[in-house]
Amino acid sequence: MSDDFSLRSCDLDKLNSMTKYPSIPTYHTLGDKGALLEETVIFDGEVILTEKVDGTNSRIILLPDGNFVLGSREELL
Repeated sequence: MSDDFSLRSCDLDKLNSMTKYPSIPTYHTLGDKGALLEETVIFDGEVILTEKVDGTNSRIILLPDGNFVLGSREELL
């Protein structure tokens, strides 16, 4: 646990902005009407995967002090 972080002194507007889920890029070739084709991008180096569960529109922000904040797509709850 970190003693350097305090949610009470955190700028919540900045935390909200920093943690909004980004647009999801696709690494497949797109065909007609946006259909995914089998051809993919070859990555060179480290790859970090994330997953967005379709329809949830929520996020969990894990904080350095061990606490967490829940958020919707646009705002912190």
